[in-house]
Amino acid sequence: MFAAAENLSLREVKAYRDFYHSMVICQVFPGQLGDPTHNPFFPIDNATSWMTSHGYQLYLGHDDRAVLAFPWAPEDASTKQLKAYRQNLEILGDEYLDHPFFSLENSKAWINLVAFQAYMDMHFGEFHSIPNSRVPSRASSFVGSRASSRASLVPSSRASSPVSACPDSRPSSAMSFSEVIEIYDSDDPNDLNPWGEPPPPVLIPKVEEPPLPDKSTTLIPAAPARGPSQQRKGKGKEKAKQISITRQLKVDEILDIPKVPDTWDVPRQPTAYRLDASEYLHLLQTEEKQTMAFDTFIRSQDQDSWTGSTGHSKGDVNVSGFTSDPNEKLWSRRCQFRCNGVETCEFFDPALLADCERYEPDYEAMSGLFNHEMDATEDEAAFPAGVISRFYSRIMSSKCKIECDGTPILVRRSKGADKYGKKHFVGCSKWSPAEQFDHLYWPIDGNIDEDTLHHIIDGCIKPGRIVPRPCNTEMLIFIPVDSEYSHQAIVILRQPHNHPVHPKSKPSADDLAKLGTAVRAAGVTGLTVQKLIDAHRISSAPSTSTIYGGRLTERSPALTDKRRLRDLIGREKKKEHPHGMGWEGVLYQLNTREVKLTRSERYIHTAMSKNGFRLVVTMHPQIVRFIHRILSLNIDYTFKRVEGKMNEWEVAGFLDRFKKRITFGSLYCDTATREAFSQLFTELFDTIRLVTGEILKLAPFFPDAACRVIILDGEVPQAQGLADFLAVYNNPEISGIHTRDPVILLASCLKSCNPHFERFIATSTNSLHIYQGQP
Repeated sequence: MFAAAENLSLREVKAYRDFYHSMVICQVFPGQLGDPTHNPFFPIDNATSWMTSHGYQLYLGHDDRAVLAFPWAPEDASTKQLKAYRQNLEILGDEYLDHPFFSLENSKAWINLVAFQAYMDMHFGEFHSIPNSRVPSRASSFVGSRASSRASLVPSSRASSPVSACPDSRPSSAMSFSEVIEIYDSDDPNDLNPWGEPPPPVLIPKVEEPPLPDKSTTLIPAAPARGPSQQRKGKGKEKAKQISITRQLKVDEILDIPKVPDTWDVPRQPTAYRLDASEYLHLLQTEEKQTMAFDTFIRSQDQDSWTGSTGHSKGDVNVSGFTSDPNEKLWSRRCQFRCNGVETCEFFDPALLADCERYEPDYEAMSGLFNHEMDATEDEAAFPAGVISRFYSRIMSSKCKIECDGTPILVRRSKGADKYGKKHFVGCSKWSPAEQFDHLYWPIDGNIDEDTLHHIIDGCIKPGRIVPRPCNTEMLIFIPVDSEYSHQAIVILRQPHNHPVHPKSKPSADDLAKLGTAVRAAGVTGLTVQKLIDAHRISSAPSTSTIYGGRLTERSPALTDKRRLRDLIGREKKKEHPHGMGWEGVLYQLNTREVKLTRSERYIHTAMSKNGFRLVVTMHPQIVRFIHRILSLNIDYTFKRVEGKMNEWEVAGFLDRFKKRITFGSLYCDTATREAFSQLFTELFDTIRLVTGEILKLAPFFPDAACRVIILDGEVPQAQGLADFLAVYNNPEISGIHTRDPVILLASCLKSCNPHFERFIATSTNSLHIYQGQP
């Protein structure tokens, strides 16, 4: 029982119990022993029952900044040695020695590696080390300052014993191990060596044979002071001039890089990258005219994907290295990220990436992995099982056109075998005659064996899942909190990637900025992806290759994805038309822009909503003026929805002047009723009169008319709507036609094209009604 624990302050007892949470690898107790829900729990109220003088000596004598290595591992020791260590070390109170938590099976959770190393060196073999005197231990700084309260707690033999410390993993020929202190600015105690994998155990040549302490002495006492003859010279003195980034983080050098790279090099030695975005601040502007955080911009440019914390005010630190003055520090936000790695199929061979360590981009390795995938795909096609497997996967990934919880099944063909001799097809279990075209349908390919497919349809094949493969590479980014310097950053990367470099599938901000310039130069109206790519072939169009300094897809491989280009064109169109390309966008365009133009300059002439339908009239004034010279007016209701329920009504005619068919205007309507078509004809003729200054004359209603006929498709409501319009259009005093019968008026100027006549008239001769009206 450690009665002296009652004289320690609450802070001191907590620090002793929470020794595991310090940023060093050694420990007295695991951190969970301070959790009230854990069994056992070391309560501060009863510290005398679980603290011991030997354990407290170990805590006080420990050097926080020593770099450790452990030739003796607990896994290599015998159970007899482990029991002797647990009994003789005496860091536990008697009542805890037999607790299951401190069993040998759980030794990894509670063994103190530092104490275990010293114990094994003393009893089973020597482990020599060079003490590190540059940093005082707790015993020299903490106890010395309070000698009056601690003198009775710590045995005096502590000060004369050697420190059990471990050297750095760098070669001993470069410098002595005590010359450099490796400090890892991380909360993870397992990350001893942040610049790579943990170093292998190193045995150090014995400098001096220290006397073995007896059991009454502390196992890890304070480090003795180094004498004048032991001061470091030469390379060690030069190495000591490491650059401090934070109080606990040092690097060998700082490299200035002009712009954010698309793939970062992971340095093999402690190195920091310094960035300054002063020259490209415009690239940090978002589409909403806001400035992107610099750390967000850095990650957005990287082909690798990162996740983690963008910092918190409690984690802000003073950081040097932003300027050439090492003493100048800026209060900075600390961002810490970890690489997301890659995603692979669950059946992926892990041996392909088992030895992968990427410090610098290796595009040959990426190409090799890609070729391996292509080879596997090619080989798969050569095996019958592979063919069936792919066909099965396509079936299982397909869905019905409607909401359906049915499953794919083999259905016997009602008309016998098809031309490939297949007697079945793949259908849905919920198929019904009423929904015969709404469920999935897969004919069986000629190279598929029906019997084998019938077997695997019952569930013998399971498609592979995509699973993540984590990566341990870390990225630290320090961004000044002061907005005046927020465009600067210090970036530090640790540990190599465990996967090859990614293909350049993510365009940089500079690429996107140039692409936006090219899109705006070409104009978004009618712009398509192919037109943008081929703009350099059109002499009258701004050249995309001039803006890019070459063909777009060659200068930026990430923009070979046409969907990405289509999305960007869509965003530029949204900027041009902020209310979209639908009905709301048409009203906005008409009421804010078109009304400011004269009739001869407008494109949108009418947008109206009437009796449950919507109608839009568009015309090019410089083209429609030639409509008075056509011999026939051709109107095609396309039944192709261009936006929502809106269908296009195309008005065209053949002009002998140009020897070509010309589209004079397009009308849009969301309804195909008689009333809607009547209104379409009314708005069409009214707009032609307003734009050209004269009415479009039709024979026989005007004797001097050039246009002889209106050609429509076989839509009955469309013909009825024209008839209703003609009843108003006809002026008996001019035409000499005094009947108001719509059908008679319609017969005088309506024609249907041959395809529509054959499709809708010739096939309905048995049901035709012969009109017997009187003129």
